This record gives sequence, C-alpha cells and structure tokens, in this order.
Amino acid sequence: MPKIIQLLALALLAIPALAQSPTVLRNATLIDGTGAPPREHVDIVLRAGLVESIAATSQAAPPGATAID
Repeated sequence: MPKIIQLLALALLAIPALAQSPTVLRNATLIDGTGAPPREHVDIVLRAGLVESIAATSQAAPPGATAID
C-alpha cells in the first residue's frame, strides 16, 4: 500500500479520539484529484474530521497537535 494511503488511513482512524486536537500529516504528498501535479513536502492539518490547512512543511505545529510523519 502506498505510504500516503497508509498515512491517511492512520489519520482517519485517529480522528474520533482526537476530534478537538489537530492531527498533522507531516511532509506528505498531496494529490488533489484536479489533474494538478502532486504537491510534495506539505503539512496537512486535520481537525474534527476535516482538512483545516495545507502548507509547505515547516517546523511549527499547532499547539496540542499529534504529528504523523
């Protein structure tokens, strides 16, 4: 199974337990389904089952976030 799918599956499993705490998928590759090229090295912040933000990978994570690299 590709690594990105594994990361997304782990994040989705963690969401109910961490509904109020953000989860950060660090250094991910984002394929958005629009036909645009994949975006590499991004941090995807998930909160309450929704994508809160997508940004270039950085060192700072939201307070109280669980990071999955």
